[in-house]
Amino acid sequence: MTQNKISQLSIREKRVLIALQEKPLATFDELASMTNLSKSVVFGIVKKLEGPPNFISYFQVKGLPHLYNLGLEHVDVIVKADSEKKLQIIMKVGDEHPYIVFYNRTYGDVNGMLIQLTNPIGSINLIQILFQKLKNYGYIDDFLILQYSFPPIYSTIKINAWDSEFLSWHFSWKDWFKREIISTPLTSNHSLKQGEMPGSVKSWIKQQDIAIIGELTWNARRKNSDMIVKLKSRGWEISVPTFSRRLKMVKKECIETHRAYINPKNFDILNTILIWGYGEEEELQKIKSRMELNPIPFISTLKIDGFKLYWYLRLPTSHMSDLLFYLRPRLPELHLNYIDTPRTQTYLLNTDAWDEKKQDWITDEDFCINQVLKSLKQNNKIN
Repeated sequence: MTQNKISQLSIREKRVLIALQEKPLATFDELASMTNLSKSVVFGIVKKLEGPPNFISYFQVKGLPHLYNLGLEHVDVIVKADSEKKLQIIMKVGDEHPYIVFYNRTYGDVNGMLIQLTNPIGSINLIQILFQKLKNYGYIDDFLILQYSFPPIYSTIKINAWDSEFLSWHFSWKDWFKREIISTPLTSNHSLKQGEMPGSVKSWIKQQDIAIIGELTWNARRKNSDMIVKLKSRGWEISVPTFSRRLKMVKKECIETHRAYINPKNFDILNTILIWGYGEEEELQKIKSRMELNPIPFISTLKIDGFKLYWYLRLPTSHMSDLLFYLRPRLPELHLNYIDTPRTQTYLLNTDAWDEKKQDWITDEDFCINQVLKSLKQNNKIN
């Protein structure tokens, strides 16, 4: 469904989308109150926006796993690969590795693949060993691990910044970068549900809870019965009372927040880029503060750690030039890659990576490295 455009939505429909962004899990009564519409009208609008199966919906509500409480952390790896054969090997690594959550092809400063893992905290050495072995074997050309100590800052599409009449965005990178930072927020947008120590939920979670987290990250705005049916199709037979009880616990401790993601295919947002590099810490902190106080109206993930910056963005072609023009003086060492989003492969959290006897994530070399390499050899990817 390629002609489904946001410009075709009515004012009332846009109001409902804006309300969903403000409160992703709002009930129909709450949405009706927020939009000054009747409950029946809101129900019809939401169903239209969700669309039938195999339809490019206008939005999806996704739960963001609380990685800190789960004892996990994001680690990004940029892999350089100069041939299709090597890219196929990396894709197979994505299929086999227990902690990889997505990979996509990347072109530009590095030609190869961008890989993201949700890795157990303290086990980054296993990633280093695996990719170093792949490099030593000659199956990849090089790799760079991007790890950041602080939580990311997210932004999403702002419906009220979109001009349906002129099909353009009410946003200026020039004004955004020149905005004075009066005060720096005392806290980031990281959830206040974070425990004092990482892995606070590891004492009680089970594999079925990790499966439930997967369903919430896929689409959290669904009936419990729908998620139970989906879990059953994945091999998890969970009774209604048990699901309701575990879901409550998971939402409270294992989900950091919920976000309504507006589908960028319904706008002119067709480009995904990755910017990463190094600059003066003071300048990068200003960018961080701007994102916290005045998020950009596009989908992005920003990570800043001292003098390091990582910015994954989906934005219109018309906005790329100004972004790079105003960012470049603040990021002297700037690296840019185009991300092949349509060919992105994503994975849910792997339930098999959780050891219920030890109540911990599996982090031995055999599981994280040797089994991956063995599977590659069996599939004739590595000789």
